[in-house]
Amino acid sequence: MQANANLVAEGLITMVQAAQLLPRRKGNKCHTSTVVRWILHGHRGVKLEGVRAPAGWMTTTAALDRFLRAVTAAGVKAALRLPGA
Repeated sequence: MQANANLVAEGLITMVQAAQLLPRRKGNKCHTSTVVRWILHGHRGVKLEGVRAPAGWMTTTAALDRFLRAVTAAGVKAALRLPGA
C-alpha cells in the first residue's frame, strides 16, 4: 500500500497521457494497451508501477522514467550475456 501512496504523491497520469509521452516507433505511437501490459506483465522482467483507479489504470511520469531506465539496463545486461558478443 505504501508504493501506491508514493505514486499518488508523485502525481498520477492516465494511460493515454503515459503513451503520449513515449516517442514514436517506426512512425507509430505507443498504444495505451502496451502501457497497461507493462504494468500487468512487465517487459524484460521489469514492471511499470501503476495503480488501479475507478477510471482505470494510472501511473506517473517518474514511474515511467524508472521503468524505462530499468528496461534499458536489463537490455544492456542481456546483450552482454550474448555468446560471441
